[in-house]
Amino acid sequence: MKKAAFLLAIFSLSVFTAQFALAGDYADYGDAPDPPYCSLFESDGARHINSEAIYEWLGENVDLEFNSHQVNNDLYDDGVVFNTPYWPGDTCSVDVTISVSQWDGGRYPPNLYLDAWFDWNRDNDWDDAGENAICGYSIDPSTWDGNTKTYNITFPVPSYATNLSFIWARFRLHYSSTLNQYCQQSPYGEVEDHRLEVPVHDVGVHAIVPGYEMVGHSDIAATVRNYGANDETGIDLYWMTDTGDSGATTIDTLLSQQEKDVNLGWTPDTTGLVSLTAWTDLAGDENAFNDTTSRSAVILHRCSRLLRLYLRCGGEGYRRRRRSRSYGDAEL
Repeated sequence: MKKAAFLLAIFSLSVFTAQFALAGDYADYGDAPDPPYCSLFESDGARHINSEAIYEWLGENVDLEFNSHQVNNDLYDDGVVFNTPYWPGDTCSVDVTISVSQWDGGRYPPNLYLDAWFDWNRDNDWDDAGENAICGYSIDPSTWDGNTKTYNITFPVPSYATNLSFIWARFRLHYSSTLNQYCQQSPYGEVEDHRLEVPVHDVGVHAIVPGYEMVGHSDIAATVRNYGANDETGIDLYWMTDTGDSGATTIDTLLSQQEKDVNLGWTPDTTGLVSLTAWTDLAGDENAFNDTTSRSAVILHRCSRLLRLYLRCGGEGYRRRRRSRSYGDAEL
C-alpha cells in the first residue's frame, strides 16, 4: 500500500509539472528580466513558434522552451556580436549571423526581417526615440551561397544614451515586414536578448583651483579628472558665474585616471564675491568624488594695496594659497 501511494504521489507530481509547463507556447522566448521587459508567456512576451520545424534562426543554434528562462539563461543567444564601445551620438554596428535550414530550397522569398531594440536610457522599456535601432532590415536567403550569412548593420546611438554600466537589447528574426513588436508571438524565427555592457563616461570636475584673482587678471582653473577605465577625447568643460559670465573649452584627451588643471580663461571685471561653477557633461558614477557633475567656489575679486605689494615681492603665503584646491565652497 505504501509503495502504491508513493508511486501515485510521483505520478501526481509529474502531471502537475507537465500541466504547468504546457501553460505557455512551445517556442523560443526572450530572457530579459520580466518585469520590466515582456519576456514571460504571462506578459505576452516575445516568442517564436517553431513547433512544426525550425527553418531559420540567429547564430548557430536555437532552443525551444515552454516559457522564458529568467534571467539571461537562454542556451543559445549566439547570433549577435556587438562592436563596442558604443558612445552617445556615435554611429555603431553589430554583426548578426542568420542561419536557415535550406537557403536554396524554394522557401525564400518571402524575405526574412530583423528588428532590434536598445534600452539606451535604461528606463525599463524600448519605447523611446532611437531605441528601435534596427527596423525591418530585409534579408533574402535565396541570394546566399550556403545556409549561414553574417550581416554588419550600423545604426546611431542617441545622444541621451545612458551613462550606466549596462543595458538590455532585444533582436527578433521573423517573416513580417510590419511586425516590429518587442512583445507578442511570431511564427518561426528567433528572439535573442542581450545584456550589453556599455562604457562608462566618468569625467568630472574634481576641484576648482582659485589661484590669485583680482580685477583684470585671473588664473582660475578647474581640475578635471577621468575616474573611468576608458580614455576619453573631446571632453567639453563648461563654467558660469552668478554674475552672468560663462564659457566653455574642450579637452582633447584625458587618459584613464588622469587629471588636468584647465585654465578657464576668465578675466574678472568686477570686485566682490562671485560664485563660480564648472562642470562636464560626462560625469559618471565610479567614484564618490564625482557623484555630482559640478564643483563650485566663491571667489573674492578684490585685494588691498598692501597685499598687491606683498604679492609683487613674491610672498610665500600667496604661493601656498594659489596651490590650494577647493572641494566645495571656498573663499579667498
